Amino acid sequence: MSLIFLKNDDNSVKSSVLGSGSNMKPYKWRNYFTSPIKLAPNSQVAFIKTQFQSTEVGDFEDATAYMYVGIPQLNPPIPLYLSENNVADITQYVNNIGLACNTYGCDGDYNHIFMQPNQSVLGQSNLQDEYETGFNWVLKDDKKVSIRATQRGINNIYNQGYNNCGMTVSVNGGLSPTPNGIESGTGDDTTLFKENGFFHTGLGGTNGPFVYSTATNLIAHQSVGAPIYFSNSSARYYNPNYAFAQMGGPLQAPIQLPIVDVNSLFPYNFSSSTGFGDVFCVAGSATGIKKNVFMDGAPDANRNNPNGGGAPVGHPSIAGAGSGGYSNIFVGNLAQPDADVVYPAPLFPANRVGFTGITPCSFGVNSVDVIDLEFADNVSQSRENFRDLMDLNNADPALQNALLGKCDFTRAIGGYARYLFGVDIMEVGGDLKAICKILNPNPVGGSFVESRYLDCASLSLGELSAGYNDIDGVAFAGGAQGGPSIFSINIAGPATGGRNEASINFRIRWTSPYTMCVEYCLDTTAGGGGYRFIDDTPYLPADGTGDPTSGWCMLYDMKNDPDVKSNYLIPSYAGDMRVVMYQTPVARTAFGINGYFDNRYSNNGGSRDTTNTNSNVANLPYFYKLPVDGTDGLALPLVQDFTGGYTTPKLGNAKGEVEPEEFIATGANAGISKKKIHFLLNSVVGDATRQFVMDELGNPIFNIYDPPNLHLGSQLGIISSTTPEKDLITLSDDITGIGVDYVLYGKDGTTILNSGNDDFTLHFQLTNFGIKSQQGVKSTEYKSIMVVNKIELSEKVLNPYSAYNYTHPTPLWIDLNNYGEINMNGIDVKITDDDNNEAKQLKGKTNLVIAFRAKPKRDEGYVPDNIPVVNRVPMKNAFGETETMYK
Repeated sequence: MSLIFLKNDDNSVKSSVLGSGSNMKPYKWRNYFTSPIKLAPNSQVAFIKTQFQSTEVGDFEDATAYMYVGIPQLNPPIPLYLSENNVADITQYVNNIGLACNTYGCDGDYNHIFMQPNQSVLGQSNLQDEYETGFNWVLKDDKKVSIRATQRGINNIYNQGYNNCGMTVSVNGGLSPTPNGIESGTGDDTTLFKENGFFHTGLGGTNGPFVYSTATNLIAHQSVGAPIYFSNSSARYYNPNYAFAQMGGPLQAPIQLPIVDVNSLFPYNFSSSTGFGDVFCVAGSATGIKKNVFMDGAPDANRNNPNGGGAPVGHPSIAGAGSGGYSNIFVGNLAQPDADVVYPAPLFPANRVGFTGITPCSFGVNSVDVIDLEFADNVSQSRENFRDLMDLNNADPALQNALLGKCDFTRAIGGYARYLFGVDIMEVGGDLKAICKILNPNPVGGSFVESRYLDCASLSLGELSAGYNDIDGVAFAGGAQGGPSIFSINIAGPATGGRNEASINFRIRWTSPYTMCVEYCLDTTAGGGGYRFIDDTPYLPADGTGDPTSGWCMLYDMKNDPDVKSNYLIPSYAGDMRVVMYQTPVARTAFGINGYFDNRYSNNGGSRDTTNTNSNVANLPYFYKLPVDGTDGLALPLVQDFTGGYTTPKLGNAKGEVEPEEFIATGANAGISKKKIHFLLNSVVGDATRQFVMDELGNPIFNIYDPPNLHLGSQLGIISSTTPEKDLITLSDDITGIGVDYVLYGKDGTTILNSGNDDFTLHFQLTNFGIKSQQGVKSTEYKSIMVVNKIELSEKVLNPYSAYNYTHPTPLWIDLNNYGEINMNGIDVKITDDDNNEAKQLKGKTNLVIAFRAKPKRDEGYVPDNIPVVNRVPMKNAFGETETMYK
């Protein structure tokens, strides 16, 4: 018998040699011998002893936890799939809970866009991943778990917050290309995600010639042209230019139309079965409008990029006014001669002929997840299918008028909803009106699938052109109600008859984490001077003065006191709210947008539109697919109305029963969401928790003691016999106790982590021998010479690992199954777990002592050995030397 000492070390190679030691893993290595060792036929090997170092191995079974960010009536339970066995790196496992929280989700205020590895998080010596915002789950040096969460505002680096959907812009016709800024930062200004973009769909099929009540040109299927951009070389933080789309040809040229009545202006129906549908494209933002736009400093004036940075410094974030982010929407225009034809007398008042270059169109917000996921497995195809099925192209045929079909958006119902909240600009009684609508929250009235809308407010563009705001009842810039047009709104080129040129701009803005508003103002040199797109001023929310030349005016706000007026809510489970825009094919109608578009999707699992993006960082599946079948409480907007109107049942019977969270209104942290954060980490044990953890309908998801066997909170030491919370935990919204709420959330575990695997097993294998051991778990043959369980080991706890040693009481001889002599110059060692996976929890140095011998005659015949034991006879070889021969 001879002893062999093996270790994952090799002093025969200098450490300075490239690659030396690179294969010397503590669980897999090879030792070489300068003098080969000879082994007789049918030799045996025995395990003698071992010493190794190991981190703790974890088993986290039945570990699907649930996360709520906000009240359960408006936020879905986010499942976190955390079950994993034989976890070798428990620190990374704990870190990855934070990654799951940041990846799954439906609220972009609570995730990350940047991560740094190997950080001393919370001052711990155990280095681990750190997410600059969102969730961090930290395993501390004392083996207790801490949770921290911060909301994500925006960076004060150009175009990481306020952008044109992430498009790259050019100045002066492309002479000076500028970066979009999203990847221009360093440190925590870097962005891992570049998913905001601008999408557009054309139309398929062919729309042939049709006979209308009056002669018109052919109305053909249209396409959205490739995005183009307005250009302005002024260096401003808030001047990223616009993502811009307009209709492609062929187009209906209004100046060629024989105008007889309004029907001949816009002869469109909304159902392809009538022969008049399929004329509306869809364009918009890939990602949603950012809610939390808190900025920890003024916009950076030192970037010095064209159209971004430079002087003067940009205005403060609108978050300081207690508001969320917004998207600016710029509607296209016509030349004055075309506008005079489109809006002539006597169809419109004689003193307002050609008062605007805006043609009927529709825009609003809709769910990113519904449009991208509901209609096909492929994102691009799903968007195209949505275009075909939404109500502007697939409305109820019974509502259409095949002969006299003007562009009357009130008939565009009965298909999939074009928006949840938005605006239709349409002709009404000799006027052009911007009518704000919301998808009817009463399921009896309609649904996302069978759309019906409620009119919320109506703005007369005719009166606006006359200097009168009929929403607020305010005359401005010397105008009067019913007066002649003093503005030509959205006219390209000189205006008629000394009118002031003006452009109306719309803005969709978050007024709470669940409510949005539509505002408008005029860009003009008249009156108060209006909106300046090169620096996004004025920017503050509408103040009620009613003058659109001096600031933003309110068209409609969903957020209301439900004791006075309906309070409409978009639940978070509807997903990110993207801008969607629909154009009529009249004289190249167009849209341009910019604003606070998020850098990433809130739900980043699964595959997305990955053009020029770094998507699906965690390679996780979609966490959730929004139901859209119209059931009360699902994809519809919700409503609280305690004046006697309809209220979504789960939202209470009186004000105060269910309080939707808002943004902090004033102070240093204005604009930050007031949502609380909850995790279900153990099986439900109390009725209060059972009632709290509800589905989208407001019904309890779990019974008592469900989910069965969930005890992750106990394993992680966050829930124990001494904690008041036994199943559902709520993070403190002021973990540092400094009196500032919602800035730093947290929870600290009270007991040390219990991995749940106190009996890990190691299989010691010699892989370059003909050993024929059997692996029952994998039903395979493998090369094991010894199986050692943790309970058999001597342990010394070190930091951050433990050292173990084991000596087998007596040698257990294992056949090598070699028919001939072996001249061995190296031995390959591999240490695995029960599933034959490498035991990567082993750290540092591992040593192993083994012994070889020729199998004795007395052991011949033991299964699985069928090699006869031979006699060893010393004899002379051909050179006269004494050598052992086998007979």
